[in-house]
Amino acid sequence: MQAARPAMFWDAALLSSRSRKVLGCHRFRTQLRRCAVGLILAISLQHLQAETFSAPGQGAPVNALLDRKRDLNHVFKPRQIYTRTSRGASESIAEVQEVKLSSVTQSTVNLVKNIVGAGMLSLPHGVAAFSASSEAVVPSLILTFLAAVFSAYGFVLIAQACEATGESTYTRVWARSVSESTKMLPAAACLAKAAIGCISFSMILGDCISLMLAPMNLPTVVASRDAVIFLITATVLFPLCSMKSLAPLAKFSLLGVLSNFYICTFVVLRCVDGSYRKGSALLAAAPAAPKFTAASGAWQTMMSPGLSVLLSILATAFLAHYNAPLFLEQLAPDPKTGKKDKRFVIMSVLGFCTAGLIFSLVMVGGFLTFGSSCMGLILNNYAATDSLALFARAAIVLSLVTAYPLVFFSLRKQVLEILGSQGADMAEKRPRAMTVVLLAGVTAVALKLRNLGVVAALAGASLGTFLVYVAPALMVMGAQRRGLAARPEAKSAQHEHGNCVRSLVQQDKTAAAQQVDGIQDPIGYKLTMDDSGSAAGKNKSKTANQELLEKKAWEVAVAPIQSVGMNLFMLWMSGSSPGIFTVMILGYCLTSIVGQFTKANAAFQNFKTIDTTLQWLAYLALCSVSLAYLLYHMAGMGLLPNSSGDWIALIPNVEVVETAGGVLK
Repeated sequence: MQAARPAMFWDAALLSSRSRKVLGCHRFRTQLRRCAVGLILAISLQHLQAETFSAPGQGAPVNALLDRKRDLNHVFKPRQIYTRTSRGASESIAEVQEVKLSSVTQSTVNLVKNIVGAGMLSLPHGVAAFSASSEAVVPSLILTFLAAVFSAYGFVLIAQACEATGESTYTRVWARSVSESTKMLPAAACLAKAAIGCISFSMILGDCISLMLAPMNLPTVVASRDAVIFLITATVLFPLCSMKSLAPLAKFSLLGVLSNFYICTFVVLRCVDGSYRKGSALLAAAPAAPKFTAASGAWQTMMSPGLSVLLSILATAFLAHYNAPLFLEQLAPDPKTGKKDKRFVIMSVLGFCTAGLIFSLVMVGGFLTFGSSCMGLILNNYAATDSLALFARAAIVLSLVTAYPLVFFSLRKQVLEILGSQGADMAEKRPRAMTVVLLAGVTAVALKLRNLGVVAALAGASLGTFLVYVAPALMVMGAQRRGLAARPEAKSAQHEHGNCVRSLVQQDKTAAAQQVDGIQDPIGYKLTMDDSGSAAGKNKSKTANQELLEKKAWEVAVAPIQSVGMNLFMLWMSGSSPGIFTVMILGYCLTSIVGQFTKANAAFQNFKTIDTTLQWLAYLALCSVSLAYLLYHMAGMGLLPNSSGDWIALIPNVEVVETAGGVLK
C-alpha cells in the first residue's frame, strides 16, 4: 500500500514539542522585524515627503554664503579705494601685506620637513651593505655628518648662483650660468628624481599596507603586495593626483612631521627595549632574525666597497636642492643690511644638521636591532604582530598618501617643461589622460621592483650626486667665469637706482590719486587707484574666486560627517533591542542619510564654474559610510533578515512519498 501526502521541509508531525515552540518564536520574531522595518520606512518616507514639499525658505542650504553672491566671476571695474594708513609707516605695511616672507626659524622648520622623508627608511640597509659588525656605527655617523655638511654647502652654492644670475629656478640658473644647450641635464635629473620619488612611495605603500593586512588572513587577491599597490593607486592616488588644486592637502602637512617623529622614536625604542632579542615573542614573528659578526677592524670596514651604497642612500636622503631657489625667495632679509646671504647660511646649516641628527637615530637604531638583516625598508623587518610597528606603518601610509600628489605634481610639471608647447596643449586638452599615463608607468615600475634600498642607492648614485654635489659647484664657477656675479659697488649702485625708480613711480601714483575729482584725502586715509579692471586684475580675481569656490565645495563635501557624531550617540542611547524609541531614532537617522543622498546633485549646483567631481565623490563616500554603519547597527538588533531562519517561508514544499509494504502469509 502506498500513500502520498504533502510535507514541509521540517515535517511538523516529526517535530517535538520543544521544536514547535522554537519555530513559533522564530516566526514571531520574523513578523516583529517586518513590522519594525515597515514602521521605520513609513517614518522615513513621511519625513522625506515633508522635506520635499516644505515651504520656501525652510531648510537653508549649507552654502548659503554663496547664495547671496552667486556670480563670483563678475567683471570688476576700476574704482577708487580709500585704504587706512598709519602715519609714517604706510609703505612698509603695504610691502609686508604684499609679500609674506619667512624668518630663519620658519624656513629652517620648512627645510627639515622638506628633507626628512621616506629616504631615511633605507639608511639601516646602507650600513648593513658594508658591514655586519657594531663597529660600523661610528664610520656611518661620520659619513652622515660629512654628507650633511657638504649638502648644506651645495645648498648655499645654489643660492649664490641664483643671486648672481637673477633666476629663480634650478634649470634656469643652470642655463644662465653653465650653458643653454645643456639645460636638459638638470631638467632630466629633476624629472627622474620626481619619478623615483613616486615609485618609492608606491613601493612603501604596498609593503606597509600588505603587512598591516597580514594578521587578518585575507585572500591573496586582496592582501598581496601587488594587489595593494594596484588598489591603492586606482582608488586613492588617482583621485588625489587628478585634483586641480592642492590647497585641501595643505592642512595635512603637519601629519608628515608627526609621522616621521613617531617612526624615529619607534626605531630607537625597539633598539633600546630589546624586544627583538633572542627568545622574544616578536623575534619569532619577525621576517628575519638579526645577524651580527665579529669586528674586522675599522680600516677594513672603511675600505669595504659596500660603503658606496650608504653614500648613495645619503645623497638621496639629503636631496632637497631643487627647492633651494624657492627657499631663497621666501627667506626674509636682514633688517639691518637688507641681505639674505648670512641668514640663508644659518638656515641651511641648522636644517641639514637637524635632518642629519634624525637620520642618525633611525640608521643606528635600525642597524643595531637587526644587523646585516636590515631590509631596504626597515619597517619590513618588524613583526606584523608588533602593535607599535603597526602604528608606524599606519603613520607612514597616511603621510605618503597625502604627500604623493605633491611629488606627482612635480613630476608632471617636469614632463610639461621638457615637452614644451606640446605638453602644455596636452595638459590643457586631456589632463586626465596625462595623469593616467604617468601614474600607470610609475605603478608598473613599482610592481616590478622589490627592494627599496636598491632604488634609493641607484637614485643617489645617479641623480643625488649630480644635483647635490656636482651641479651647484658648476653653476657657481660658470657664473664667476661669465662675470655674472656683480661687484659690491655695482650691486649698491643698482640698488640705489631701483630705489629712485620706485620713489618716482610712487610719487606719480600719489599725484594722480590726489587729482581725482579735486577731492582731498580724509584724515587717516589715502586715496589709491584700484586697477583690478585690467587683465592681470581679472585673472587674479578669477583665481581667488576659484580657490574660494573650491574651499566652499569641500565644506559642502564634508558636511555629512558633521551629523555622524550625533547619530552615533543617538544609536548608542537607543540600545540593542527593538522598541518604539529605537525605531524612531533609526527612522530619523535613515531619513537624514537618504536625504543627503537625494541632495547630492543639488548640493553642488552653485559650483558649476569649477570641477567638483572629487568633492562629489567624497560627499557620496561619507554618506555611504554612514549608511553602512546604520545597516550594521540594524543587523545587530535583529531588524534585518540576514539569517537563514528569516527565509523559512520561502522554502518550497517538498512532497514526501511514503511506501508501506507487508508480507502476506
